[in-house]
Amino acid sequence: MRNQRAINYFHAAVILVAMSSLLSLLGWLVGGTMGLLYALLLGTLISVLSAKLPTAYILRLYGAVPISQTQFAALHSAVEFLSARADLPIKPRLFYIASKIPNAFAIGSKRQP
Repeated sequence: MRNQRAINYFHAAVILVAMSSLLSLLGWLVGGTMGLLYALLLGTLISVLSAKLPTAYILRLYGAVPISQTQFAALHSAVEFLSARADLPIKPRLFYIASKIPNAFAIGSKRQP
């Protein structure tokens, strides 16, 4: 488990560095040195501020609707099993977002599940 956590942190760091590099390159191509500085500033602001947005706001933004135990018991059972296997302190809440694009994401933190 500890090794997997280190791998996850490494993957997240690689993704953040890649996104920052692409944003910086785009800023430099569009605006030269000043464009690069603006892109770095914008990337930093987005990274810091996006972590501070409340979970309820993000869910409302996407039009997420809670999925109750009675609506989809099999899905809740699978999530309970996986939560126990991953040793999560609480079971994640499930929401439905009407979209033609298949997608899944996790949101929240230890303080704001």
